[in-house]
Amino acid sequence: MLSEKVIPPKDEGRIQVTFSPGKRKGRTSQSITVTSNDPDEPLLILRIEGMIKQAVIVKPNRLDFGNVIMGDSPSRKLTVFPAKGEELKVREVESGSEHLRIKLSKISEEGVYQIDVTLGPEAPFGRLNERLIIYTDNERQPVVDVLVTANIKGDIVVTPKRLSLNVQKGEEFQSPSINITKVGQGKLKVFNVESNKEFITAELQPLEQGKRYRVALKVGPDAPVGWTQGLITIQTDDPREPNIRVPINLNVSGEITVVPERIYFGLVNPGRPTSRVITLIKNKGGGLKITRVESSSNWLTPEIVLPEEVNRIQVKVWLKPEAPIGRIDGKITVHTNSSLQPIIEVPVSGNVRQTPARK
Repeated sequence: MLSEKVIPPKDEGRIQVTFSPGKRKGRTSQSITVTSNDPDEPLLILRIEGMIKQAVIVKPNRLDFGNVIMGDSPSRKLTVFPAKGEELKVREVESGSEHLRIKLSKISEEGVYQIDVTLGPEAPFGRLNERLIIYTDNERQPVVDVLVTANIKGDIVVTPKRLSLNVQKGEEFQSPSINITKVGQGKLKVFNVESNKEFITAELQPLEQGKRYRVALKVGPDAPVGWTQGLITIQTDDPREPNIRVPINLNVSGEITVVPERIYFGLVNPGRPTSRVITLIKNKGGGLKITRVESSSNWLTPEIVLPEEVNRIQVKVWLKPEAPIGRIDGKITVHTNSSLQPIIEVPVSGNVRQTPARK
């Protein structure tokens, strides 16, 4: 709140700030922005810092059960006590969740309490996010919230949970397998596995019927060069986990490396000729030959600037000075003598725009 909205020359004004800490604790900071007609400093940012001290201390300050197998009933403990110079009586502890069992015990006449929290075996599959609400007689902190979390899992263990693969273009690759194990009671039936990429095949292999399975993966020689994100879906008869998904990050290296993989001109003044260079490197085998270079845009002109048959060739791409104002998008297509990478496409982007002259 301002004491005066108009401050005369060589005078001063005061700003009254009220801070409500809410549920914050520990060191905190806030900013206040002051806007004025001062030509030298029209925008002034004031920073206020402080330490919010707790009157009621809870350890740990959050309760995480971690990964819990569905049907298990683990317990955790909280200790509640007053800060130095404070008095404390815990009146009640409650939770909005029917899956948490709570027991409050006073363990010291100095106002120290213990809260036993038990996760019920009926807690459903999935992520649990709940809160404990502790009611006290402390005027500074009459209510304290404690976050309670758990990740309730089925009794199917899948390893690994994700795969990262590096493959050489043109070579068939036998990747590490995905293992599926039933660790709880009863039997598990895996009746299908699917890949969302045609060049990644998944084969189901029973190891111990009803208990253990393996998914063998192969990356075919037709996998495209570059990064691909795939997904393996494992279909089971478990109603809690009918579809188990394993992500795959696949990097296929070609025999030709392009640096950079895309051309970005950035902001270009109209009428100004601008160029960028890409380098094609043959990683193995015989010499590299570029048979043709094409552009999808009338405003882009590619030209070969190094010999046409070596292991390293550079292509310079010009943005024509007559390119219109606006965004430029296109691609450069390089035709090579490689049987694995006969066509290489390089995306091109830029923005032709008049920029103010520097003072």
